[in-house]
Amino acid sequence: MSKTKRTIFWVLLIHIFAVGLTVVGVKLYKRKKTHHIVRTSNRDSGQTNHSGYVFGIDVSHHQSNINWHKVRTSKHDIKFVFVRASYGAFKRDRKFKRNWQALQKEKYLKGAYHYFKPNQSGASQWHFFDHIVELKKGDFPPVLDIEDAPSNPSAKNIRRWKKDLKTWADLAEKKYGKKPIIYSGRKFYETHLKTLFPSGQYPLWVAQYPSKRAAISYSTKSRIRHLGWKFHQFSDRIGVKGIPVGTFADGNDFNGTMQDLKALTL
Repeated sequence: MSKTKRTIFWVLLIHIFAVGLTVVGVKLYKRKKTHHIVRTSNRDSGQTNHSGYVFGIDVSHHQSNINWHKVRTSKHDIKFVFVRASYGAFKRDRKFKRNWQALQKEKYLKGAYHYFKPNQSGASQWHFFDHIVELKKGDFPPVLDIEDAPSNPSAKNIRRWKKDLKTWADLAEKKYGKKPIIYSGRKFYETHLKTLFPSGQYPLWVAQYPSKRAAISYSTKSRIRHLGWKFHQFSDRIGVKGIPVGTFADGNDFNGTMQDLKALTL
């Protein structure tokens, strides 16, 4: 190969290599940009039209950045929303502030819940929640989410855990003048909490889903009828317009009228 031909060959090779790097760079840049774009759903899914009940949802940071203005256009007749504020004595939900401000703007009936950690003091957890959340007239009372018992369920640990739970609840009632809403699964509530937080004294929010083979139906509610519940979380697969693609809200029914629901607020 002559010197001139070799020069042309290397110039062409370098040019091809440079073009290839540019194409790869552009693709990586687009992929990086796309990774930071949160696509919200334009579709609703899930059965929510249970006549005789008022429907609402609950969310946390797991639903990422929700477009609450878009949620307003959902086919689901959403009348209330609960959002997670904190868990344990040290962790705040990273989407709480964003969700809370947006719900205020969209004028939803709203409430904030605290996920209780059994290995941390009730007083510390209450003060952390209280530091994060400022409830006002028209908001729901604080919500205490109880899903975990002590990992070492000795009699001593169970007594301490229940004392901590009651401390949180008593401090919430002392501040706001109303008993907090108690959230738990049906089985967990009946096993651990029924005597500590009787449904006749505390507003009960109970989770009870249908079996995998059954459709969402009133048969689910028949399993909790004896508990005297106020809220029933019946599904964790409610697709809502405005909530990011691939995530779902929890679906809840309130056992009463809109007037009853508003009467439950502060």
